[in-house]
Amino acid sequence: MANDRTLLVTGASGHLGRRVLELLLAAGARSIIATTRWPDRLADFARRGVTVRWADFDKPESLPAAFAGAHRMLLVSIDGLDAEGRRRRQHAAAIAAAEAVGVEHVVYTSLARADTSRLTIAADHVATERRLAANKLGYTVLRQNIHTETLLPVLPTAISTGTLLGLPGDGGVAYISRDDCAFAAATALQSSNGRTTLELTGAHVIRRAPLARITTDVTGRDVFYLALPPEELMRRWQTAGLAVSTLLPFEQATVDGQFAFTTTDYFRLTGRHPTEVHDFLAANRHALVRAA
Repeated sequence: MANDRTLLVTGASGHLGRRVLELLLAAGARSIIATTRWPDRLADFARRGVTVRWADFDKPESLPAAFAGAHRMLLVSIDGLDAEGRRRRQHAAAIAAAEAVGVEHVVYTSLARADTSRLTIAADHVATERRLAANKLGYTVLRQNIHTETLLPVLPTAISTGTLLGLPGDGGVAYISRDDCAFAAATALQSSNGRTTLELTGAHVIRRAPLARITTDVTGRDVFYLALPPEELMRRWQTAGLAVSTLLPFEQATVDGQFAFTTTDYFRLTGRHPTEVHDFLAANRHALVRAA
């Protein structure tokens, strides 16, 4: 029985990890280990019976004790810009420790179409996927399309100026919410077996002009899509205080169509449909309007 297995969530103090913990507790999981570099941030979960342990992926010697007793592990991929292969080493250390302590199955959060992506971060995900495939562990790779939450810091500027900016040649994105990805991760952690890779996407590809129309419908503010050359787009993003170095590579990947595809993998794994972009933005309408 899944409830008899000890489930481990790494990076548990982050947004995705905390949500997975909530979902596991709601599902009745009785034995959960949560690892983090900041155990104090998970004090609320410790009071609810979760075993909270310190772990630092930059200190591989800390990981076997942190993972001890776990049967199934969610390896939440490390965020941030990589430096000289650091992320690959961190993930490799986690996988090695999982194998050493007898973890049977690893769920890993990867990037949509990582194996064909030209994004710099994709290479680290591919390396981790290959590391999983090279050992005897069972695994479920969850390749996540762009989270709908990434729209929350971008759309207020579009709402206030009336223009949603982007590069010419809109490939669109099949957005999937972080909450849906957390639900998929919790489901896979409890029930998936074998060795498989899933592409998690929303049900529809949303291109920029339709996204502008959805934003107008949700907020009541007129928003139109405006395509700009890279230099002008970067200038306007900088003026708006947005993280250009992070946004621009994903904008180019969007134009190239990397995220413009849908699958039924999310439904097949979870038995439910992903949240529509319109519904997500409607649920966050007040925050968007306030920010604008």
